[in-house]
Amino acid sequence: MRRMNAKTLRARADPCRELLRVAVRDDVREQLREWANEFDDEADALESVRKMSSRYRNCFGAKQRASGAGLTMLGQCLAPAP
Repeated sequence: MRRMNAKTLRARADPCRELLRVAVRDDVREQLREWANEFDDEADALESVRKMSSRYRNCFGAKQRASGAGLTMLGQCLAPAP
């Protein structure tokens, strides 16, 4: 299975929501709602990991630059609140 990005996952949730508006049977509506929520949850998780990874790279780069300049960074880089 190929890797999906958040945009693709959200695009897959959209048809579920569209069908949800016209579905008549309760079991079908529930399944569509569940799929849409799962796609959105996966997209949120991917975006969260991407943001954390970006913050780590920025922190690591700052530590590398400081080390190269003969400086020492004490403690951890703090990430801004989401």
